Amino acid sequence: MKVARDYAAQHPDTLVVTTADHGHTSQIVPLEATPPGLSSTLVTDEGQQLKVNYSTNTPGKSQEHTGTEVRIAAQGPQAERVLGVTDQTELFTTIRKALSLR
Repeated sequence: MKVARDYAAQHPDTLVVTTADHGHTSQIVPLEATPPGLSSTLVTDEGQQLKVNYSTNTPGKSQEHTGTEVRIAAQGPQAERVLGVTDQTELFTTIRKALSLR
């Protein structure tokens, strides 16, 4: 992302679009919880412990993708088309217009 933004800073006609192809589930759970899936206890900048669990399938099985919405961010020409909730099929049109393609 930094490389693209640095490039765009030198080339203001560049559209930078950042997104993900899918989401995964993760949630903050109580420290004493033993939920299925993968868990990790993190330490915040303030020194507090925070347990995060990642689970989209039963223990021992491969984790799955979710149907959750993912963030799309943009800067540069046509970036105003990427606001709020954007249907993924509209992203094609935004990029096509930014490239001046028919």
